[in-house]
Amino acid sequence: MSRTARQAAESGCAPRHALVWALAAALVCILPFLPSLTAGFVNWDDDIHITDNPRVKTLDWRHVSTIFSSIEGLYHPLTILSFAVDHHFFGMNARWFHAENVLMHGLVCFLLFLFAARLLGCATPSAANEWRARRPVPLPEKGGTQSSEARGSRSQFNWQSAITNQQLAITLLATLLFGLHPLRAEAVAWISGRKDLLSTLFFLCGLLAYLSWTGSRRMAPYCLAFVCSALALLAKPMAVTFPVVCLLLDWFFNASRTRPTGPTRPTGLPLIGLSLPAVALGIVTIATFRASGGAQAAPGVSLADRLALPAHLLCVYFWKAVMPARLLPMYPDVTAPFMAAWIPVLAIGGLCLLLRWAPLLRLLLFGAAFSVVTLLPVLHLVHIQQQAKVFDHYTYLPGIGFALAVAAAVRAVVILRPALRPLFIAAMIVSCIGLAALSWRQCGIWRDNITLWTYVLKLRPECAEAFNNRGIARQQQKDWAGAVADYSAALSQGFFWAVLNRGTAYGEAGEYQRAIADADLALEVQPDLAAAWNNRADVCLKLKRYDEALSNADHAVALQPRRAVLHLTRAEILAAMGHHQHAIEAYDHALELEPENVNAVSGRTAVLQRQKL
Repeated sequence: MSRTARQAAESGCAPRHALVWALAAALVCILPFLPSLTAGFVNWDDDIHITDNPRVKTLDWRHVSTIFSSIEGLYHPLTILSFAVDHHFFGMNARWFHAENVLMHGLVCFLLFLFAARLLGCATPSAANEWRARRPVPLPEKGGTQSSEARGSRSQFNWQSAITNQQLAITLLATLLFGLHPLRAEAVAWISGRKDLLSTLFFLCGLLAYLSWTGSRRMAPYCLAFVCSALALLAKPMAVTFPVVCLLLDWFFNASRTRPTGPTRPTGLPLIGLSLPAVALGIVTIATFRASGGAQAAPGVSLADRLALPAHLLCVYFWKAVMPARLLPMYPDVTAPFMAAWIPVLAIGGLCLLLRWAPLLRLLLFGAAFSVVTLLPVLHLVHIQQQAKVFDHYTYLPGIGFALAVAAAVRAVVILRPALRPLFIAAMIVSCIGLAALSWRQCGIWRDNITLWTYVLKLRPECAEAFNNRGIARQQQKDWAGAVADYSAALSQGFFWAVLNRGTAYGEAGEYQRAIADADLALEVQPDLAAAWNNRADVCLKLKRYDEALSNADHAVALQPRRAVLHLTRAEILAAMGHHQHAIEAYDHALELEPENVNAVSGRTAVLQRQKL
């Protein structure tokens, strides 16, 4: 027997057939997200992470070390490194960035199929017997009778074949429910959503490696699981729950007695090893939030609200998974409700405890627990406030558990009520087609900034930040009137930063007095706002009021000496005043902070040429 055939017999599932089905499912799951290939960058984190990020503009060891050593906000250096690789090979061509996101989603669905197949028993010793039972049974010779052994073998083949087909159907259903769901659109169609894709990709690789290790106890799969969990964390800290999910897998296979191979052994010490990356990055993340004042409880938050907000967030995410309508990239903040929000959570928890005794529904319990555990980092258990942000891309990894739970429920109903099988098959087909259509439509809103924020304002006309972001897009298109109108709408709803952007738009449109008035308005609220002093300096430069411009620029630099743009404005003023040597020094300060700043390089070169003349 060849090695491949022997592995097929031992694993219980034909590798060639399983991989073909996994590949087919992955290809189907990427189809609804193909419209994102014609989209561009958007001014919702894409500018921070990619277009305006100097760390992705050059791929060398110095920049790579800077990516991994810089801790600003969310620590996801592996995601930033992937953007740097894309930029190195394709420049700022958004199509390739989107193509990589779509491809990564397909890889996640491919791995999910294999993971779900393991959970459903396609890699158990009993399944190996089922696969062996599928070998062809020799037909009786002409005129002869078939032996009882052959009849029994054929009977066994038919029964086991039905079970295997059922496992395949449920595995395919779980993969499609996850991959086609419109909640995936934000992570796939939004370039900055790659952190969820990349983290989930390594998360699933780690889980598959962990399952391989529990069966063989060889060090190679364990080391692979450790490395994958660390990479998942470096892509996004939300993967901190990896060791807990491994514990869930131990419970699932021990309870169902379908561990892939080998006897059950204590896994406490190995799981401690797998927890080391999560603990290390968890400490870094919490320290970063505390440094910014984000990991502290807001004053006036009662104990009841602290307990009710996570439960309410669970209900919100569950409802969006069940009813994916009116999906937005920017939802209103969720306010902590009364303690009654815990009632549905406790009810579901009680139901899950009852299901613990039903082996048929154990996969449903595992899927529900998977979703809850992987959602824990975004349920504000540490970062306690009266309000919480809700985002669709938070559901990418937890969506795996939801899909498994739904597939398990369908499997249980079909087994217990075989007469309902045609009805459920039709319902699942219609559901998958409907989810794909919703995902296709949802991808369309990410085409460009104007389309995105106009869609948000259509559903949330009170969203001040959406007005501000659309104003930025219109300003980039030199639509000064439209930009000013959007900024004014945002300012009327209390969005303070819109006054700075409106002043910039006035300055670019040549309405300098209004630009200075907006800068003064911002300084009345925050006298130490460096951006407002810089705006004022820029307008005074255009009005050729050089002394006043230089005074404002000096004030801005004194407030924030680590911002390159402030040194750049000061350098332009000094160059206009004819102070060439001081201008070169200011340009040098800007380049020390941002070595790839094109405006600083070109400005410094122009001053040097003038100095030579």
